Amino acid sequence: MFRTPETLPTISRLHDLLAYDAETGALVWRVHRRPNLKPGDEAGWTNRKGRVIVGIDGRIYTAAQVIWAMQTRRWPVSSNVYFKDGNPQNLCWDNLTTTRRARSRTPGAEYIRALRATNKKAMHVIAYDAELRNLVTNGDDADRRRAMAQARQIVREYEEGEAAHPAFNIPMSKSIRL
Repeated sequence: MFRTPETLPTISRLHDLLAYDAETGALVWRVHRRPNLKPGDEAGWTNRKGRVIVGIDGRIYTAAQVIWAMQTRRWPVSSNVYFKDGNPQNLCWDNLTTTRRARSRTPGAEYIRALRATNKKAMHVIAYDAELRNLVTNGDDADRRRAMAQARQIVREYEEGEAAHPAFNIPMSKSIRL
């Protein structure tokens, strides 16, 4: 849950505590913090998700949120600041945005979505056939095109009555989601 404006550190407080270099993404302390943190030391630590976390006045924030507030002079509306390149440790200003860009989490996901919209039967075959599914999700573009061509050929043969395929013994509504 994002904190209310009353509980957030002021922008001037952030600038008093921290210095930020927009080109390198370096966020460093300006003040002496605890015995082991001196001015010029890198601010924050990395959490399990790979995001840099900074503790300010007894509360924790992502470094991306703090940087966003320091650069724009206002805290992000939502608690999320996203990374254009997907790397949560790249804190360069050009890499930060508050708009989530649609990004696939698995290789070939965009290709699968586009094919699903155009050819449901072929996608049903790919979902059933482990070899074709592996080509689509783990292969390069040539592998994906080859897998789709094979799936379309299977569908053509099935529709023309030339061959049966076990994928068509399963209702398409029960198909594996890719």
